[in-house]
Amino acid sequence: FDLVERGEDQLGLAGLPCDSPHLEQRIFGKDELLLVMSPRHPLAKQQTVELEQLKQVSLLLRERGSGSRRCLENALDQAGLSLNTFKIAAEISSNETLKEMVTRGSEVAFLSRFAVSEDLAQHRLVSVPVRGLNLARDLYVVYDRRRALPAVCRAFLQTLGT
Repeated sequence: FDLVERGEDQLGLAGLPCDSPHLEQRIFGKDELLLVMSPRHPLAKQQTVELEQLKQVSLLLRERGSGSRRCLENALDQAGLSLNTFKIAAEISSNETLKEMVTRGSEVAFLSRFAVSEDLAQHRLVSVPVRGLNLARDLYVVYDRRRALPAVCRAFLQTLGT
């Protein structure tokens, strides 16, 4: 959001709404966070994971402030929980690094369906639903309403259907 508001970027894509009065935000799609793990992980064979089970495994997280982290925090809050009740192994700022760590280790992570779709299709990762967590989220395109958008940005917004 900061880069768009400062005029360094014309458009931004985000997994959470912004609260800036200067930024216009439009929903252009839906996403869902998935609990992912190595196919060798003990939870990988289950049909669903209970929140109590999740408290017993090492969890890798996106960094504070990321859209996926906030989505997870909101879902846990709705379930009456917080991240403080889980075993946090590390906070990582890259989806690719998180995926690599999950495929090689014994940790699990929550990642966007879009970020892991190929890994799931190729069986490098397994996803198991978590009972009691609503991990759906809207995806937003944002731009600064104080500045005129270049034609290419307007065309992109039309392509998104916003």
